[in-house]
Amino acid sequence: MPLTADSNGQITGSFTIPANVPTGTKRVSFRGSVASTAAARFIGEGQILTRTQRQVNTITRTVTTINSIVEVRADPLAQTFRLEQGRHITGIDLQFKARGSVSNNVIVEIRETEVGIPNDVTIMNGLIRGADINLTGWTRCTFQSPVYLQPEVEYAIVILTDDPIHAVAIAELGKFDPVNGWVTSQPYTVGTLLKSSNASTWTPFQEADLTFRLYGAAFSSNSRTVNLGQIYQAQAISVTRSGTTVTVNAPGHGLQVGDKAIVYGAGQTEYNGSFTVTGVTGDQFTYTIVGAPVTPATGTIRVLRGDNTDLITLAGVDRVNSDTDVEFIYTRPDGSQIRGSDNVPIQLAENLNDPVTLSAILRGNPTQSPTLFAGSQAIFGRQAVSANYVSRAFPSASGARVSATFEAFLPSGSGVTVEFQKGDGSWQAVTLTSSTPLDDQWAELTYTLNPFTASGTTTRVRLTLSGTAAARPRIRQLRVVTI
Repeated sequence: MPLTADSNGQITGSFTIPANVPTGTKRVSFRGSVASTAAARFIGEGQILTRTQRQVNTITRTVTTINSIVEVRADPLAQTFRLEQGRHITGIDLQFKARGSVSNNVIVEIRETEVGIPNDVTIMNGLIRGADINLTGWTRCTFQSPVYLQPEVEYAIVILTDDPIHAVAIAELGKFDPVNGWVTSQPYTVGTLLKSSNASTWTPFQEADLTFRLYGAAFSSNSRTVNLGQIYQAQAISVTRSGTTVTVNAPGHGLQVGDKAIVYGAGQTEYNGSFTVTGVTGDQFTYTIVGAPVTPATGTIRVLRGDNTDLITLAGVDRVNSDTDVEFIYTRPDGSQIRGSDNVPIQLAENLNDPVTLSAILRGNPTQSPTLFAGSQAIFGRQAVSANYVSRAFPSASGARVSATFEAFLPSGSGVTVEFQKGDGSWQAVTLTSSTPLDDQWAELTYTLNPFTASGTTTRVRLTLSGTAAARPRIRQLRVVTI
């Protein structure tokens, strides 16, 4: 389909990827009618390495990411530099000595370097519109977002434009400065000026440096709380009542009969609370209430599955050093809190049947801050009352002695049963033979069946664990011996 760029040279559009195109990284390029070009990387795969500012995050979710399209501009100018202290850089000032067409913009990039030469990895970029170029003072380029630059790491400022007249100020050894006089020493000993005609092959100029000023963020507070909103599984389209039966139409609720449903947000308090689901039909589920509130219910009503025992916050967090941190907080209606870190499971000691609000506390210092990237997710889970593990089959003759030994952590309220599979496919329970205490409340347990007369040519062992949120059984080091 035809695409037309706007006055800033930006292209916006979409197309459908044909069937059977393999996942991976693809180069998508566009060519204009007057030899202008633009390119981007298209990435589509289950596990994506996404470069966000300076760091590479591994995002384990099936998504499709399309990076921003950046116009390719010839004849760039570059200046290498390094910082003594890591800082969040927000922008750069340049001095322009000539301005061409006001319709030709200037792109300013921060790039990584290899052996003192800018490479093609752009960490951050900004745009100076041609009409905003100032010839009597500094011209500011503000980046799209602050970018953290590591201390004592060499980076490069790269300036690109299509205009042959745009010119920036440099300081060159041996030349005359109308303000400060003759330049008698190296202007900037930390980096050097480089020129290129194709943004690939660079020529350094050891006696010259770009005239520039970098801006670092100065944070006014050492902490900030960000409200990420209420956690819900589905939002109700309608909530109606017939007698004591409430019907909730909430697409994507994911509930089953017998589940606990946390309903909140209704203007009539009788509809709010934790209820047992009595029926499910498509997008609708029902529960029973006490009282006779008006119907339909009003308000923004949301639904969350109850009896949650485990939480995890999936979030992209960049902690630039040990002084920075991000803590996630789940707050109940009564003000009590559940605190945790990103991507670390939280095991609750009781079932959670309240609506919660998620917030994040970012902590740093006046010059260092963590970064919390967009797209945080909260995943709730619930522990089953019981679950089992079945081993693979192993040889066992009829009348053999069969023994299963493992290490177990069984707090009060939890338990484990051991069974061996008989020749007819049914299971025979085995009683505990011996128990040896270990460290940290663990014990080595042995279950023996001698003789195992009901065995066929092979058997398997089945462990059935039971417990609660407050009493979670754990098993390790399973060994089975048959003689």
